[in-house]
Amino acid sequence: MTFNYRYNPLVQQARVMIKNGELGEITLIHGHYLQEWLMYDTDFSWRLEPQQSGRAATIGDAGSHWFDLAKHLTGLRIERVLTD
Repeated sequence: MTFNYRYNPLVQQARVMIKNGELGEITLIHGHYLQEWLMYDTDFSWRLEPQQSGRAATIGDAGSHWFDLAKHLTGLRIERVLTD
């Protein structure tokens, strides 16, 4: 899996700021994943079929990128995840 968000200029800037201590101690990361993909009833993907994608659904798809981003930015190990 390619974690392409690592190479976004804003992500790279945030990583440097965190590494330099400009944002203080990181204890929580909160985020949203905005996309236009699968917005319409006519859109389809195998990811929508639990028989093919498994039960992880969004966590298995977009979540993997969020988890990587959190670890990449902070260098910290993820200890807990809360979703709703």
